[in-house]
Amino acid sequence: MSAQSVGQNTSFLGDQAAANSAAARIFAVVDRRPDIDSSQEGKGETLAKVEGRLEFRHVDFTYPSRPEAQIFHRFNLVVEAGTTVALVGASGSGKSTVVQLVERYYDPQRGTVCLDGKDVKDLNVRWLRQHIGLVSQEVKAIRRTSCPVPKSPALRMLSYPMS
Repeated sequence: MSAQSVGQNTSFLGDQAAANSAAARIFAVVDRRPDIDSSQEGKGETLAKVEGRLEFRHVDFTYPSRPEAQIFHRFNLVVEAGTTVALVGASGSGKSTVVQLVERYYDPQRGTVCLDGKDVKDLNVRWLRQHIGLVSQEVKAIRRTSCPVPKSPALRMLSYPMS
């Protein structure tokens, strides 16, 4: 009878090993300290006045989860203060990545992202995020019957395929 119990219990050893391995991976993620920590109150500079000029200088970026897919290679962009910008492109072309780099959810592997000439890596992350406003638009939400041709050129480019 005891041999039967041992036989039944040993059938679960593989599952137990897999569960232990999965738990170790979960705890490694939970215990990981982020490279960019927005909870550090006093770390990083704040600007006395924000004009709002953004600049990407020779930025290289790949997401940590997909290092084989480069999003930006020597990417340059200047957005002058007070201007409105529409980022237009296919899915996966880097539109959201631009915002994530400005807000420091990620840092580029090379190059700099600057706010008013100051590298955002030198700024307090919490302060920086409090000074950023983003209006995201889902073009599919605009009904063509109520608005056959959007008045905004940016929306017009997004709404209709370009030939």
